[in-house]
Amino acid sequence: MMNVREFQQALDTLVRCTQVTEYDFRSNLPVIGPLVQRVRLFWNGISTRWYVRDYARQQLQFQTNLLQIIEILYAENQELYRRLKDVSTSLSVLNVRDAMLKQDIDAIVRQLSLQEQR
Repeated sequence: MMNVREFQQALDTLVRCTQVTEYDFRSNLPVIGPLVQRVRLFWNGISTRWYVRDYARQQLQFQTNLLQIIEILYAENQELYRRLKDVSTSLSVLNVRDAMLKQDIDAIVRQLSLQEQR
């Protein structure tokens, strides 16, 4: 089972992955590199503005909601685990008491049996 520190590290990694950064395109082609870079930046500006940013925003919202749900489920899981440990401890105590009661009953039955024999 993942402990709280490991979970928080994994969650921090997921949060970092949700950060969307635009790629800064550069061309190292000799002579026409600056022209390629400007055309690419121009086209990227159009496609990003009209198409990609909306999808990125939707995906980021989905990921953010998903991370919140994961955090809630993890907290609930931790609480259920704590309760399970409490129930397990109570069950162990009850098992010991049950065994002691059975011994007491056996002792009473033996005493009654001895009294009947007299």
